[in-house]
Amino acid sequence: MFYHIDCKRTMSLFLDCKSSGNHDFVQASEQAFRTKKGNGHLYHGNQLDQNTPMISQLKEQMEQLERKLLEKDIQMQGIEASTRQAVLLQFRAREEEFKEQISRKEMEIEKILNRMSGTQHEVEGLRQLLEKAESDVEASNMNVLELQKESHNLQCQVAASLLWMESIASQLDNELADEELDKLIGNSDPATVNGRGGGIWTLEALVDDMSTELSRRKYLASLIAAKRNPTVEMLLLAAELRDQLKASVLQSGRKNT
Repeated sequence: MFYHIDCKRTMSLFLDCKSSGNHDFVQASEQAFRTKKGNGHLYHGNQLDQNTPMISQLKEQMEQLERKLLEKDIQMQGIEASTRQAVLLQFRAREEEFKEQISRKEMEIEKILNRMSGTQHEVEGLRQLLEKAESDVEASNMNVLELQKESHNLQCQVAASLLWMESIASQLDNELADEELDKLIGNSDPATVNGRGGGIWTLEALVDDMSTELSRRKYLASLIAAKRNPTVEMLLLAAELRDQLKASVLQSGRKNT
């Protein structure tokens, strides 16, 4: 009876046992096997029946080694599976961490965009306010120009009126008597003043307001009195009445406009 044994597997087991320190198996193998060439078979000694216990022992040791190899394979597979599982879990943890970081960055970007949008609205509101302010300034400038024109016209009217009354005062200086001066100051109803040659000057032709007319009369009388008696008091009175008349004419002009 011949036993066919895989030479490569036997040699691998022999080397594994030798490297692992299984000296019993190595000694048994060296004593039991004697290699003879013949048709690719390995033969034991001449008496196979005598070597049967040794062969059984070898078979048992081979089975033990195979079981150990199987256990090692199972352990290696378990280790590989555990390693793969650990690597997979680590990878998933890193993936979740990256997702959280991306989510936080997206939230920060969204906040920045919202702030930028609010800033743009504020800038737009400020721009509209600036345009309105510029429009108001332009309108105010137009009003100022109009008021300046009106003021200039009123000042021209006042200057013309004052010059006209001063010319009247110079004409009346030598001819008006004291009683005529008293009548001119005290009487507020008549609108005329008698002068040289019986001429008549109508004061209502320039200003219709009675207070303005009275101011004119008082100023005219003060000019006449100051020319007759140029004292400090009379000059101050004439200057004061001149300011009153100017203010009255300006106020009347504003009312008329």
